[in-house]
Amino acid sequence: PVTGKPNTARLSEQLDFTVSNQSGEQVGEVDDIVIDLGNAMVAYVIVNTGDKQVAVPWNQLSVADEQPNSFVLQAEDDLFTNAPTFDLSTLPAVGEAANDWDAELRSYWKGNSAAPGSANQGQLQGVMLAGQALDANLSMQDQTALQAEIEDLIVNTQSGKVQFVVVKTNLDNAERWIPVPLALFN
Repeated sequence: PVTGKPNTARLSEQLDFTVSNQSGEQVGEVDDIVIDLGNAMVAYVIVNTGDKQVAVPWNQLSVADEQPNSFVLQAEDDLFTNAPTFDLSTLPAVGEAANDWDAELRSYWKGNSAAPGSANQGQLQGVMLAGQALDANLSMQDQTALQAEIEDLIVNTQSGKVQFVVVKTNLDNAERWIPVPLALFN
């Protein structure tokens, strides 16, 4: 996944996906992706329908086998069409506990989504938009001089679990992409 070749597990590619219903009709395009840092998962895909933005739980989407660069909505069309408009201002700030920021969303989607803030296993907390994470600069805890940025995130397309953070840095006078398990970040 870190070779630079196309791969649907790369979050950077998923940001360019379209979203279709089960009949194959396009219902929107991916605007951004909400990452639940505490549970190391994709929580929601923000879909732009042209009229509004809808936060769709990861488990209500699947990567299309027959259509490249596309998600297929697993929910009924009416559920998606009537979904509440997503407001980015409801996201907690990066580093703040997520708690129940998405309680209304989870309730609407019948509790089928990943629940940010529950069962937090790591030291990371809160939520972050993929658009904010990609190209973010990284620094070492001990302030070691290391220039690096997040190039990509590798996601299990079935579970939504973030498996690796792909870090771009210069080592030995050459640019390197290094996959680092998310568990090593805090």
